Amino acid sequence: NEIAFQVNFLAHYLLTHLLEAALTSDPGGRVVNVSSSMHRTGAIQWNDPQRARRYSRVAAYAQSQLALTVFAADPRVTAVSVHPGVCDTAMLPLYAHEGCAPAKGAAHLVRLCDPAT
Repeated sequence: NEIAFQVNFLAHYLLTHLLEAALTSDPGGRVVNVSSSMHRTGAIQWNDPQRARRYSRVAAYAQSQLALTVFAADPRVTAVSVHPGVCDTAMLPLYAHEGCAPAKGAAHLVRLCDPAT
């Protein structure tokens, strides 16, 4: 599997599938996926999801984020896909020149994981 698709989508899908019984047994199950606003530029290549014919690292990443964002739409649980903001990580050079500290982006995710939210 293409690495971005494997890490950013297939791993989330597998984990959520393995937790499905726990997530749906009682009301209030919640899945918070860390995504990226780059999903807006993505297009899922259904006939070539590994992008073997024409590979672009950025296009592969955007496709994986789009797949994750679409996957978050599950009516049985509260499921959200959130872009934590532009954070200063290894991906930063692909789409920006500066970003906030990763801890600041993580604060949004922590809030969404709180059942009171």
